[in-house]
Amino acid sequence: MKKVIYILALFINVAAFAQQSPSFSLYKFNMNIFNPAYAGASGTEVNLNFKTAGVEDGPSSQAGSASTNLGSNLGLGISVVNDNLFVKSETAATVDVSYKLQVADQTNLYLGVKAGANFVSVDFTDIITTDPNDPLFGANQSVTNPMFGAGLLLKGERYFVTASIPNFIGGDQYKLDGSSDVDLEGSEDLVTYLGAGMDFDLGTSLVLKPSVFTKFESGNTSIDLIAGFEYNKLVEAGVVYRLDELFAGYAVVNIKDFAAVGFSYNSVIGDFQDFDNGSFEFLVKLKF
Repeated sequence: MKKVIYILALFINVAAFAQQSPSFSLYKFNMNIFNPAYAGASGTEVNLNFKTAGVEDGPSSQAGSASTNLGSNLGLGISVVNDNLFVKSETAATVDVSYKLQVADQTNLYLGVKAGANFVSVDFTDIITTDPNDPLFGANQSVTNPMFGAGLLLKGERYFVTASIPNFIGGDQYKLDGSSDVDLEGSEDLVTYLGAGMDFDLGTSLVLKPSVFTKFESGNTSIDLIAGFEYNKLVEAGVVYRLDELFAGYAVVNIKDFAAVGFSYNSVIGDFQDFDNGSFEFLVKLKF
């Protein structure tokens, strides 16, 4: 039984590591879920992201954010991210505040902070065990951790640079003790995001929008290369390549000046491609 517990703990550690930070391919259209400097930077917006699992009991994610410009160079927003994987559910809810500094005629520097809480739940009652009397498998482990993060956004007329750490405060993902003589616990790692992008006119109606985003966390670096093409400010379509992890194709359609809807299909590459059927992602954006 102890061996089963250790295998379970190892699986949850991997799950927590993989799911600790948002794993969307359309995140560049909802950036303040991990960078509070974006709050109010584009006026008043409401953004929703939904990602389906590509494998049974695989990860599914939902994210929502709302932000507005309060005037006096202040921005205010809220963001909620929910991740689910097997028996583990994690929800982070934060309030985001930003401040704008004009550094050149058409260039602004936004500084932001976010504060809130991360709610983690691991339901061991959903696990099939050969020992139904084991107290571990009749419990639901729940942990609440405080969050505090910061970020910056340098935004020009044709380019942007972004950097953020959504949470400086570590915390427990789960804690098991007093069960089968095993004492185990998992903890959150510090995650850092860096990114940049630039627009290039290819004609009167077509714009090339390349960008790169990098996520650094303990033992892992994830790099996204994005090539998007925007036509007449009506539709943007492109591809995302996450080095050694996945390919994604996406399209986002603007509905006049008040809304946008997007869709992407993600295909895993590497060691897990035979076990993952691909995942779908949806985006809804409302502009005011």
